[in-house]
Amino acid sequence: MPRRIQAEWTRRPQPRWFQIFLSTAVVLGLIYFFASDLLGELVQRARRGELPEVQMVTVSFGDSDGGAEDGYQCYYRYELVPVSIAVQDATGEPIAVNEPRVRVFREGIHVRDAGGRAQVPVRYDPASNAWVGKWPMPLGTEPAVYTVRCELSVPVEAYPSNYDWRSRSAPSRQREGRSKRLELVAEDTESEPRAREEAVDQSAYRPAPGSLVREVIDRDFRVVAREPREVPRGLGIVTYETAMTNVLELRTRRPNGEEGDWTAIFDWLDLFSADTLWYSAFVTDTRGGPLPSGSVWFGPTRRALDAMGAHAHSRGLTFGAYAYAYRTFGDPKLLPPYRMVQANDHAEAYIPSLLDLGRVHDLTGMVREMDANPNVDMIGFDYIRDGNVGFAAVNEFVDEMRPDVPEDWNELGAEDREAWIRERSAAWSSETARLWDWWRAHRTALVLRDILRDSGCEKPLWTFTLSWLHGQQHGQDPYMFTDAGVAIDAVMLYEYNSQRQFDAVVPGIRKTKQEGSWSVYSEASPMNLIFGNQIDFYSHQGITSPPAPQRYYERLLTAMQETDHHQPPVGVFCHDVMRAISGRTGPYAGREWALAGAAAMTRCREMNSRVPARVELLLPGSDGFAIGSSVRGTVKLTAIHDRPVEILGVTTYDTPGVSGRQDIYERPAVLQPGDTVEVPAEWYISGIRPGGPSHAMLAARVHWGSPEHAPSSTVYTYAGVY
Repeated sequence: MPRRIQAEWTRRPQPRWFQIFLSTAVVLGLIYFFASDLLGELVQRARRGELPEVQMVTVSFGDSDGGAEDGYQCYYRYELVPVSIAVQDATGEPIAVNEPRVRVFREGIHVRDAGGRAQVPVRYDPASNAWVGKWPMPLGTEPAVYTVRCELSVPVEAYPSNYDWRSRSAPSRQREGRSKRLELVAEDTESEPRAREEAVDQSAYRPAPGSLVREVIDRDFRVVAREPREVPRGLGIVTYETAMTNVLELRTRRPNGEEGDWTAIFDWLDLFSADTLWYSAFVTDTRGGPLPSGSVWFGPTRRALDAMGAHAHSRGLTFGAYAYAYRTFGDPKLLPPYRMVQANDHAEAYIPSLLDLGRVHDLTGMVREMDANPNVDMIGFDYIRDGNVGFAAVNEFVDEMRPDVPEDWNELGAEDREAWIRERSAAWSSETARLWDWWRAHRTALVLRDILRDSGCEKPLWTFTLSWLHGQQHGQDPYMFTDAGVAIDAVMLYEYNSQRQFDAVVPGIRKTKQEGSWSVYSEASPMNLIFGNQIDFYSHQGITSPPAPQRYYERLLTAMQETDHHQPPVGVFCHDVMRAISGRTGPYAGREWALAGAAAMTRCREMNSRVPARVELLLPGSDGFAIGSSVRGTVKLTAIHDRPVEILGVTTYDTPGVSGRQDIYERPAVLQPGDTVEVPAEWYISGIRPGGPSHAMLAARVHWGSPEHAPSSTVYTYAGVY
C-alpha cells in the first residue's frame, strides 16, 4: 500500500461494525489464550504425574441465624447464604482448580438470585484455600429445601486409578455431598441432572487421557421462616403523628364540636371504635432548639408519653410508642454525630447511614426503655429505611453482593463509586438495582435483629413499610423483617397519585398473579399484616364520586380481602387522628372519615372473628332522599360465633345534613348462634352539606355485651340528597 494511502487509511474513522468485530476478536483471543494455557498446563502436569489425585471435593455452608435442623443448615430470608468449595488431595492439601460453576435449585427447578443472576458469583479466597460466594435469595422466597450445585472441570488424570466409571460416581469415601456425579464436559443445561442421568448410556468406558471431566456435587440447605408472633387479632388502630408539639398543652375540638384539651384525642378514638393508639413519641429533631442533654429525642413529645399511655389504659385502650428510626430533622450541627446524608424530599431532613452503629445503639436504648415502661404495650419504628440516599454504603454492597462493576473500579474514588450506584439504582428493574434494593432490606433486617436481641425486648415490635412492591424498592421487605423478629408489619396504603396506580400496586392484589402484587407475595408463608390508610382528601384524588371517605374505606377493604391467604390481616390502622380533627378532609367532616375508618375496623374484626356477628346496613331502593324527609333502614345482624352474645344497643349518628335517632335499640337482647336479627333504623335529612356534593352519610353502630365484650361494630352508606 502506498504511504499516502496508508496514512489516509490510518486517519480515516473505521466503521462501527469493524470496531466491534475487532474488539470482540481481541477479547475472545485473550480468553482462549489464557484459558487454554491454564487447562493445557493442568493436563500436561497430570500426564507427568505432577498433579495430585483429587480425593475430596467439599461444598459447605457458613454459619446462620437459622441454625441447623434435621441435618440441614437453615437460613432466614434476610440472610446471605455463604457457600465454600474446596478441593483437596489425599494428604489434605488444597488443590487449585478453575473457577467452579455454582447454581441453586429447588426440586429440579433452577432458582435465580435476587438480581436475576443464574450463578452464584464466587472468588478464590487464599486464606481458606477455597472458592467462596454468597447467594441472595429472591425476595419473597418460599421456605423449602434448596440445593447448591457445584460443577468443576478437572483433568481425568487427577482422579484415582480405581475410579468406577461405569457407575459415574466416585467411591463414597472420596466424595462429600448429597449427590455425587462425574460427567464429561457437555452442552450446558439448567435442568435437573437426575433426569439427565437416566438418559445417559451407563455402559463402561474410560475417558481418553487429557479429557476434562465435570465434577458435579449437590449440597442441600433449607430456607426457613420465623413463626409469626402471637398478637391480638382484629386490632383497630389510630395513629397520632405529632410534629414539634407539646401534647399536654394541646387544645383541640371534640367530635361534637366542643373545645377540649389533649384528652379530646381519646373522644375521637371512641368515634373510630379504636382499641389501640400508636403515638410517635420519639423523633430526633432540633428545629425547636437543641436536644435535651444526654438524649437524642425531642423533649416535649417524649415527656407526654407516660401521660398519654396512662390515659389510654384508663379508657381500656392498648398503647404503642414509636420512633422515626432513620429520619432526623433540623440543623445538622445540632444533630447527633451520625453518618448523615440529606434527604431528597425535605431541606431539613437527614438520614443516618444503615451502617452507623451509633444510631443502632440509640434505637436499641429506646426499645429497652419502652420494654420496661408499664404505660407502653407495643413498640414501633417508622422510617425504617435509608430514604434511597444511602449510597455511601456502596463499598460494603459490592463486597457482599459481587455485582458487575466497571473495569477501573479499584481506581475509582468514593464520589465516583457513589455516582455509579446512584445511576444504576435509578434503573429500577436492572440487575444491579434489584441487588441494591435487596441488600438494603437485608441490612435493615440485620439492624432490627440486633436491636431486638440486644434490647431483650419482650413486647411486640411493629414496623411501618411502604406498599409499593412491598417496600422493596425502598430497602424494605416484610418477610425479611418478620424473620428478623418483627411482630407486625404495618403497610401504608397512602400517597397514591391515582386509583389506577393503587390498583396496579395493591390489587395487583386482585389475584391476577401479577409480578410484585400483594396477592402473589403474601402466599409464601404467614405473617402478621396490618393495612393502613391516611385521612387526606387530596391523597384520594379529591374525589367526590364516590365520596372520598368511601374510597378511603374501599382501599382498606381491598387490601384485607386480597391478601387473606394463610390468615387474614391482624388489624387496620387509620393515619392519623389529627388529620381527622384539623387536616385536609375536603368537603367531608372529620367524623365521616372516622366512621369510615371504624367500618373498616369492623370488617377486619369480622374476618378475625373478633365480633360476634356480621353487620349490614340495608336501605330501601331510592335515587335519593329529599331534604326534610326521614330515611328508614335496617341494621341486619347475622351471628358468626357459636355461642350467644348480648346486644346492648344500636345507635345512629349525626353527620353533615343528617340527624341520627340515637339509641334506637335500647333494650338488651341476646343473639343466638345461627340467628339473624333486623333492627329498624331511622335518620332525618336536614339539608345539603354547605358547598359540597349532594350526598349524605348514614351511619349506625352496634354495641356488644357479655360474654364477648367485643368492640362495637360500625356500618355506613352514602345516599343521594335533593
